[in-house]
Order: sequence, then C-alpha cells, then structure tokens
Amino acid sequence: MRKTNVFGKKQSQIRPFFVFLAVFIVLVPAYLLVDYVFEQELTDLQDQGQEIQREIDQLISTHQSSGPGEISAGMIYTGFESYYFDYYLQDQVVLLLNQTGIVLEPTDQIIVSTSSNNPISTALPEDIVIKEINADITVNNFSQIIDFMNLLIDQDQLYYIDTLQSALLEDGSYHIQMSFYVFYLENEI
Repeated sequence: MRKTNVFGKKQSQIRPFFVFLAVFIVLVPAYLLVDYVFEQELTDLQDQGQEIQREIDQLISTHQSSGPGEISAGMIYTGFESYYFDYYLQDQVVLLLNQTGIVLEPTDQIIVSTSSNNPISTALPEDIVIKEINADITVNNFSQIIDFMNLLIDQDQLYYIDTLQSALLEDGSYHIQMSFYVFYLENEI
C-alpha cells in the first residue's frame, strides 16, 4: 500500500478492521466483568431480602400467637400517666403517625379534647382524666393505619380505640376517621 494518496497527503497505516478488533477485545471482557459484578451484588441483595422477609414473618407469627387476654383493673391502672397539656398528647400521636410512614396533609386533623364519656364498662376513679382523640387523616396504604394501631397498643400508656371508619378515594388512598381514648391521672399543679 502506498504511503501517500494521489494528492500527496499521508495515508493512515492503521486499518479500520484492526481498530475495531482492538476495541472489541477491550470492551467485551469489560462488559462481562461489570455484568458479573452486578449479578453478584443482585444475588447478595436477594439473599438479604429473603433473610429480612423470614425475620418479618417470624415477628408476625410471634405477635399473632400472643393474642390479647383479659384486661384487669390493675392492668388498666398501671397504664395511667400524669398529663400536662393537650398539645403534648397531640404531638405524641403525630410522632406515632410519622413512625408508621403517615405524613399529615394540611387538610388532616387531630383533635384532642377532655371527655366525660367513659368508653369502657369499668368504673374509673375520680382522679382519672379521659382524653378523646379524633383523627381525620388520609393515608396511601391501609396497612399504615394497622401499624399505627399496633404502635398505640405497644405504648406504655393505655389507649382505647373506639371507632375506625375508612373510605377508599378515587386516587387509591384511604380517608380515615378514627376515634380513640387515652387515660391519665389528674395532675395537680
């Protein structure tokens, strides 16, 4: 092959086929190596996901096997704490909602009020204050409300869930109206 073309310009001695072959030799092993690494990471993540799912299933089965028993007056009385202000209780409820992934919208309401109605059939001493909490919220997933109720049950404070109404909205979210009570010892300030 000539080193110059008819115009006197130097011609490249590198043939396009050899350039293509060199690029192919570099890129194919690099692609296979990257694919192998990502496949290993995917396998590890799937194993971790299965382990987490087994732990969740074990916790669920443990929780379901320990059903609620009879509530005695002594158990109720130990669930009372002193209260200070309604907004403190409202902040506690908002914190529990946030722990379950429920983000309050501007239209959502949580109203705390002192109630004279005793929602349980047991007569309570006069130094017990009953607080009624009405929640009017919207959630994306109904299981978040179940998680919220489980968090209420797991608290050291005694909560009594009175009513729960849900409505499925057009966008797939749920409108929840919930009424529950909390009991406090009267705090003498």
